[in-house]
Amino acid sequence: MIQGCTRAARQAPTARAENLLLVTIDTLRADHVGAYGYARARTPTLDALARGGALFERAYAAAPITLTSHATLLTGRYPPGHGARDNGLRVSDSVPTLATMLHAAGFRTAAFVAAFPLDHQFGLNRGFDVYSDRMPRGSDGRLMNERPGSQVVDEAIAWLGVAPATSNQHPATGNRRPATSPQQPAPSPQKFFLWIHLFEPHAPYADPASGRSMMDRYDDEIATADREVGRLINALGSRGDDTLIVVAGDHGEAFGEHDEYAHSIFVYDTTLRVPLVMKGPGVSAAVRSTENVTLADVAPTVARRLGTTVADVDGIDVSAALSGGALPARELYAESFAPLVEFGWAPLRSIRSGNWKFIAAPRAELYDIVKDAGERVDLSTAQATVVRQLDTRARAIARARVRERSTPRHRHAHRSEGSPRGGRADRAGHIRRAHRRGAGVGPRRNRASRSEQQPGAPAPRIRAPAAGRLRPRRAGIQMGDRRRSADRGCAPRSGHVPRPSQRSRGSRARAERSEAPRAGQS
Repeated sequence: MIQGCTRAARQAPTARAENLLLVTIDTLRADHVGAYGYARARTPTLDALARGGALFERAYAAAPITLTSHATLLTGRYPPGHGARDNGLRVSDSVPTLATMLHAAGFRTAAFVAAFPLDHQFGLNRGFDVYSDRMPRGSDGRLMNERPGSQVVDEAIAWLGVAPATSNQHPATGNRRPATSPQQPAPSPQKFFLWIHLFEPHAPYADPASGRSMMDRYDDEIATADREVGRLINALGSRGDDTLIVVAGDHGEAFGEHDEYAHSIFVYDTTLRVPLVMKGPGVSAAVRSTENVTLADVAPTVARRLGTTVADVDGIDVSAALSGGALPARELYAESFAPLVEFGWAPLRSIRSGNWKFIAAPRAELYDIVKDAGERVDLSTAQATVVRQLDTRARAIARARVRERSTPRHRHAHRSEGSPRGGRADRAGHIRRAHRRGAGVGPRRNRASRSEQQPGAPAPRIRAPAAGRLRPRRAGIQMGDRRRSADRGCAPRSGHVPRPSQRSRGSRARAERSEAPRAGQS
């Protein structure tokens, strides 16, 4: 899947780290971090890490949704290779992860996650001695979708053996072993892999009644997450000198660009470009790499820095870039299966190759991302040869390894919420809920998308828009002065409009159909 090197790479750093601290911050756009040039940023911790280490200016997620992107980061594989192509699908048990590799190499391993999409049942718990994923209950007794970052960091600090957790009312982990409690401090491990996940920047944003803009409140949430990262790093103390620290966003967030709010549907860079910073032994200070990298590169890179390997990956070791060196020329893949799983529409795939960004959709799109970083000028008609070549590559990557899995709980979630199995009004209601979520409507931390909501919960009673307003439109319908990207990207696949009986089948079957060649194609 990876093209050969066409440029000489500078020799990679050789110093080896003893420990790994991985921090993932949900829904974090790169251009809302100070180190990436955001003038209004309040991210002193991330900015300091960037000054002391390496920052990747062009880092991209492989999917604009939580579980899928994290699975790519932890396995080194693109979504077709790990199977969790949407929230609620399970990572294939046969796929090695960074945790399974490091655990086998003698590392103590622990993960503390802040939101239900990363629940242990979806497969990322494999290889972790401790996997803390228990969510708190709201005032009505229902499990919430997420928990505060302060609780996540408290538990992580307790596991490190630095101090007892101060907010441990839900210490169970959902994994084989319980998380550390204040009554049982963990020993300080000699070698450890610690992963924490923070959910603050995910909608709904705090204080919706304040009258402040969504973007201002989004920045507030980023600032909160940044403070928690700083608190955790400070708790490392002297062990931080031997620890490789990696901070990454899992995907971005849209604020109306390309007619999208929130994330999960489209594959534009508003939701794919993420911050990625590494600091620690063997990483040069103040490096700003302009090489294109994907979150699939994280696992093979950190594995090498820790003296081990992750097998059979789509990403590459980008250690050369940690000292400012060049990387091989290659293509980067990304996809969104939410249109298919949520609405029965066509999935979206993208290929980034040189100056080109191609989006495979019912109406293909092609952008020169060097001249047109905002992806506004579609060149697909003028560059038909490039479109054909990149479309072939996108399909080849997607078909190379299809290991999709689903769980009974995932199927139950589809039945209880708007999905392709529901009627058009249900799908319209889901989109409206997504827009309400982006606007911060509803109780803080108690509203989420269908695929990021606790399974089994009844769907909110929200009136769907007027009939026909949010139908899957055919490609090319004019909306004002230009075609809506939503209509081009999410129209039903050409030649295939699912019948009701087909929609009642599992997500796995729908995904497998989408990988089959279309009529007239090989």
